[in-house]
Amino acid sequence: MCGLSGILAGIVIFYRNQTLFEFLYFWGICGFIHSIISPEFTGGNPSNFQVFDYYVGHSMIFLVPVWLMVFMGRSLTKGALWRIALYTQPVLFL
Repeated sequence: MCGLSGILAGIVIFYRNQTLFEFLYFWGICGFIHSIISPEFTGGNPSNFQVFDYYVGHSMIFLVPVWLMVFMGRSLTKGALWRIALYTQPVLFL
């Protein structure tokens, strides 16, 4: 999910689609909190660069929607939580 959120963050900055922004907002917050609470480094003992890359990458997933809300005037629409929850179900099934 974090990989998809990272790609989505790059897309949302350039195309400014409201639905994609809402996806990124909800997926980004959940992914950020989960990654900070329980970091996962596969492949053994990580190097300093891998740790830095992990935390910076996951922080950007959180900071992009916050930046869009504060500086670009984006906001969530009414019912966004339920709409994104419904749209997410097929993704989770796959």
